[in-house]
Amino acid sequence: MDWIDGKVDPISYYAKLSVFRKLPIGRMAAERNRFTELFGDRVEMVDQSLPGVRGQPPVPMPNHVTFAGPDDLLSCVWSDEWPAMKKRFLLLKETIGRLVALRNNAHKIINLSDADFEALVAFAAWRRAEPEARPYLRSLNLPGVGTKWLERNIRLCRLVCADLGLEGSQDCHIEACGLHREDRREATLKWNEDAYPSPFGNTSMTVRISEVKSSPVLAKIGVVIVVENLEMLDKMRPAPDVLILFGAGHAVGPILADMGCLAGAEIIYWGDADSHGFACLSEARRARPDLRSHRMTPEILENCAHLMRPEPDAARLLNAPSGLTPDEARCCEALKEKWLRLEQEFDEDGVDELAARGLVDPLTERHMAATTEPEPEPKSKLSALRKILSAH
Repeated sequence: MDWIDGKVDPISYYAKLSVFRKLPIGRMAAERNRFTELFGDRVEMVDQSLPGVRGQPPVPMPNHVTFAGPDDLLSCVWSDEWPAMKKRFLLLKETIGRLVALRNNAHKIINLSDADFEALVAFAAWRRAEPEARPYLRSLNLPGVGTKWLERNIRLCRLVCADLGLEGSQDCHIEACGLHREDRREATLKWNEDAYPSPFGNTSMTVRISEVKSSPVLAKIGVVIVVENLEMLDKMRPAPDVLILFGAGHAVGPILADMGCLAGAEIIYWGDADSHGFACLSEARRARPDLRSHRMTPEILENCAHLMRPEPDAARLLNAPSGLTPDEARCCEALKEKWLRLEQEFDEDGVDELAARGLVDPLTERHMAATTEPEPEPKSKLSALRKILSAH
């Protein structure tokens, strides 16, 4: 049955007399009159005795309704909306050729403004005429179709593409609509200015990954130090063949996976020794199984005891992330037991270790006093919890 064209045989329905008979006597007449006013001469009436009323002659009650077709039925039910809705769907059917997904979303079509609907028809005509095109949205010259319009109507555009048999990626709405998605993901890099002088005099830059992922210059880098925090990127000056990369927290995995130019480099990951840090390390290792961690093993528990802080979110450590080495897993477990964390920006000894390997320059200024008073180790999780709560 195609309810848009209405080209079917007549449709018949039996009225539920039991519904009418259950109504109070006073309301029954009103509902009967409303029913007959709505459907007019399409209603067949039969004489029925009223329940609970003796000695009264039968009264006419609705029994059967016959419509000429779907168009006739819908024009009765949606007397105000149906003409406009039918006009819109006939235009979409003429433009697309068939309606399946869109037909099941009639309410979304009728609720569009005239301008938005005209833009949807223009979009449908373009997709049908150029099914292989993958332009950027900004280069798509269609009246009314822009960034804000697409944000409002992205799901309708996907339904249009589905009816055309052109729906693409299920993961990206933009690509599913036949448009090229602009990759705006970024990475912050720091390099040695003597080896790679910049015309602007800067030593770090935030760049689009899509623009540098095949860079021949970055392909020459021997070692990449990935840091979790920007403070460490600012603090260190890399050696000539070393690059410092800001991991951007949990985005580190996709960044490393897409930076194909660094495939031949040694990757060192240095993050906070805490719940987030080990989770980020796990994600980084999924992208680069060959990477090594720095200062995320049990030795830091003794060497950096004076720099430890209470872990404010120890619940995140209840399940250790996957992909950790045995030493990393032991460190993670020990921190969980003690409810402690080490933020890398306080660990200047870690910079010294990298400097001893010739990967970065030694620190010229030290901000963490070596004589910092050690923080006593919590005797139990309960005492650690009390300490955290008292600090807030």
